[in-house]
Amino acid sequence: MKQILISILLIFGHSLLYAGSANHLKHLFTHNSAVGPDSLILKLAEMKTDTLDCSADAYWQIIAKGKEYIPKLIAALTDTTPTSIYNLCKGGNLNIGDLCYFALEEIGDFPAYIVTRIQFDVIEVKDNWSCWSFYEYLFDNRNKLEYQEKAKTFYEKSTFKFVKFPNSKMTDCMKMYNITGRYKFIEYKALDR
Repeated sequence: MKQILISILLIFGHSLLYAGSANHLKHLFTHNSAVGPDSLILKLAEMKTDTLDCSADAYWQIIAKGKEYIPKLIAALTDTTPTSIYNLCKGGNLNIGDLCYFALEEIGDFPAYIVTRIQFDVIEVKDNWSCWSFYEYLFDNRNKLEYQEKAKTFYEKSTFKFVKFPNSKMTDCMKMYNITGRYKFIEYKALDR
């Protein structure tokens, strides 16, 4: 009996030691368990393209899932796993959390001011890229948890309406992935702030 108890304590102690390791903690924080290892979201890191054109298959498949994927995207906003997608405004490659924000915006309205209560007015044009001051906030990994919490609250307390795109606004990627519209923000029901 003593030998079984000692074995259990050794296994439990080893598990605690492993759980406290830096790599394991990093994995816990960057790979949110709500997303799961087989998720399309994790496939964002495996895309071979460096742009969000139609070959960014996982990205467009996520957007095609629509509203049902919004909670998963919000859960992954803190994922700092790097991707191959380059963004001039960031001055480097986007991470999974950044791409999840852009996918959220393709699926529905997440107005920066209403979500964050911070005014972002400046848009700087760099080599034909419109670099909005909000991106500085978004791309700073220190802000990801705060933005995630605010986006979750906004989504849970808001009303949206699906609006179909007119044919003239349909891009090739939207047509290819059968994306027919997006969710327009209608109302935010704030209780106490």
